[in-house]
Amino acid sequence: MSNKWFYSLLVGLLLCTAVNGLVYADNTRTITDMTGRTVVVPSEIKNVLCDWMQTVVVVYGVAPDKLEAWPSAMAQTNDTKEYFPDTYESLPLVPGWKGGNGDGGNYETFISKKPDVVIVSYYPKSPDDTSAFSLVSERQQKLGSIPVVALSDTMNITNSPALIQFMGDLLGEQDQAKDLIGFYNRVVDMVTKKVASIPEDKKVKVYYCIDKDGLSTSGRLYSDLIELCGGINVATYGNLSESGVSAGSVPQVSVEQVLNWNPDVIFAEDQSFCSKVGTDPAWKDVKAVKDGRVYHVPKTGFSWFCCPPSINRIIGIPWAAKMMYPDLFKDMDLEGLIKEFHTLFYHKSISDDQVKKILNS
Repeated sequence: MSNKWFYSLLVGLLLCTAVNGLVYADNTRTITDMTGRTVVVPSEIKNVLCDWMQTVVVVYGVAPDKLEAWPSAMAQTNDTKEYFPDTYESLPLVPGWKGGNGDGGNYETFISKKPDVVIVSYYPKSPDDTSAFSLVSERQQKLGSIPVVALSDTMNITNSPALIQFMGDLLGEQDQAKDLIGFYNRVVDMVTKKVASIPEDKKVKVYYCIDKDGLSTSGRLYSDLIELCGGINVATYGNLSESGVSAGSVPQVSVEQVLNWNPDVIFAEDQSFCSKVGTDPAWKDVKAVKDGRVYHVPKTGFSWFCCPPSINRIIGIPWAAKMMYPDLFKDMDLEGLIKEFHTLFYHKSISDDQVKKILNS
């Protein structure tokens, strides 16, 4: 009789154990998030909310059926209907926290949605910055019993596999995560192998601008993508303060400064800038303008280059590489990669005509 009792107890204990952390009788498990915090989450997560766009892109790519709502900034994105399935595009909006700070967030709305977890961003401004961790702790305190799970370093394109893998493990979508990481690894390998042998003095100089006047640049923020593709971001080449760039995450420059840098290529987020720069006398002597190498950054729901700074930028790797080095990548099937990316990451197939429209925008 005692042996039977012991066997029953052992079976019960085994049923309360899982591979990804400890699972208790109350159907929870303990995980470590990307900041090193220990968080108790449901053993099966069905409903997720995110603090802002850079986190929601990761969740959407890995587990769209578990996304409960979009951050309110999604209302400013006008082309999602064309590139996202109706089921996901029509999800409700909730006010979040732009850039990880307190602007616009509404804890009461988050709590009323009763998510299983809330995914938030963690990115300290410097190695000594403790305010980012304190902010994550504040989110947890104000959301009460709803687990808060933090993602780290979403802005770094090379951290994409870690973000995707973490989310796949958290949400039980390891197969989907494997497919997304496989795509990333393939395009990175394709690009980096070819640009590795380019001498420093032969690398393409790139100026990236955000606004309609072309004078708001990125500073160091998006240099990772340019550098990964074998280019030099002129706005961060050398000491910025000595190059005449004002401080801030979105530095303001002058046309004279751009002319002094004389970039080979310009990547621009604003279509109106691309349309007018070729006939603007102030820009006529900039090499990229003279050579007709001003490219509008595609946006299919999310930008391929910047906002939000997350895994949406992965498709920007082959696109930027081909724009910067067209001869080197003349055999690249960019159109095929674009279609594959949208199917994998945005869960909707797009047509050849749509791809042509994207590349000719």
